Amino acid sequence: MRLAVFSDSHGRVSALREAFFQQPLADGYIFLGDGDGDWAEITASAKTDKRLVQVRGNCDWNPELKGTVYLNWGSVRILCTHGHLYHVKDSTYDLVAAARENNCQIALFGHTHQSLSTYENGIYLLNPGSVSRPREGDWPSYGIVDITDQGIFCNVVKLL
Repeated sequence: MRLAVFSDSHGRVSALREAFFQQPLADGYIFLGDGDGDWAEITASAKTDKRLVQVRGNCDWNPELKGTVYLNWGSVRILCTHGHLYHVKDSTYDLVAAARENNCQIALFGHTHQSLSTYENGIYLLNPGSVSRPREGDWPSYGIVDITDQGIFCNVVKLL
């Protein structure tokens, strides 16, 4: 099973569209906030029956969006958040604690505009970076999560 993960488009629909359509075989698509209008435009034009998940970022204004969503994807539980609610610019401690408390194997987050794929205290952490405004010399990017019989694999994909 493959999930494509995006974050922080901040009004640059073209970058989000490019990343989204690079993964036509994904089984689901997750947007981690800061570009709720961009995501609405992309998903409306994509006309997909695949699972679409979205969380609210600190720059999003849609009050119907949740700040944190917990998903069960097959046998894997995933925490999805933008990250600001867990202070991820300071550390991933609060995020990892929330994932562990909710029996999650994966925590997906954005907000920092810097990509990260690591394993910390039993939790896979993936920040796909920003598709449009990377920071600290990072490239525009998005993330991939593959859930297989052999395990969980999280990767960052650079947009060139």
